[in-house]
Amino acid sequence: MFSLIQGLTKQQVIFFNEVIDFVNVFTMLNTHTVERLVIYNRVLKGLAQKRSKWVTSKEIARKLSKTPAQVRRDLSILGRKGKPGVGYNIEVLINDLDGVLGRNRIWNVAIIGAGNLGKALFSYPGFKREGFKFKAIFDNAPDKVGKKWDSLVIKSSGEIERAVKKGGIDIAVITVPKNSAQGVAEALVKAGIKNILNFAPVMLDLPEDVRVRNTDLSLELENLSCFICNTK
Repeated sequence: MFSLIQGLTKQQVIFFNEVIDFVNVFTMLNTHTVERLVIYNRVLKGLAQKRSKWVTSKEIARKLSKTPAQVRRDLSILGRKGKPGVGYNIEVLINDLDGVLGRNRIWNVAIIGAGNLGKALFSYPGFKREGFKFKAIFDNAPDKVGKKWDSLVIKSSGEIERAVKKGGIDIAVITVPKNSAQGVAEALVKAGIKNILNFAPVMLDLPEDVRVRNTDLSLELENLSCFICNTK
């Protein structure tokens, strides 16, 4: 490695080191770490709105019921260490987190399933603030196809492949009933989609290179009811 770097120009060495840093960050990330980084980002942006400039790991940990050591370990992935007695520069951390979390670009999103859940997600203003832009809506119900949500016309599910490719969709959100979810997911994969957020209460059988996040609302409620029953 050292002999390789010796033969490079200064600019090439800088670029080489940046690539190594980039790879190191993503090899240390897992689902739980990413979830914590997302929450840290929200907390930091809330502090920035209050014109705060510095924050300690202890302050972040207290807000999230985490340990300061856990916070420091997570933030060290970004290559940042807090200053003794001062903490972390909030603006710098936000910029770092936005970069790692992909918040410094616009992500085109499609919703498949124009029911109540799909409509609620489409109407939530927070997605747009975070860089997620809805570009397409699909449904197979004749009474919904052709109608508009704001400026978007609901298209037939049969148009998924053509419309997804044309619209440059990055992420698909599935909000259809469970008996339709697998077929919809397969159509999305055929169209080139590699990132799916699945709200249908079913596990999808898809190629390994397709990233799927499952969000089962009934399962979350069952988890809460279990905790309630066992903490009385």
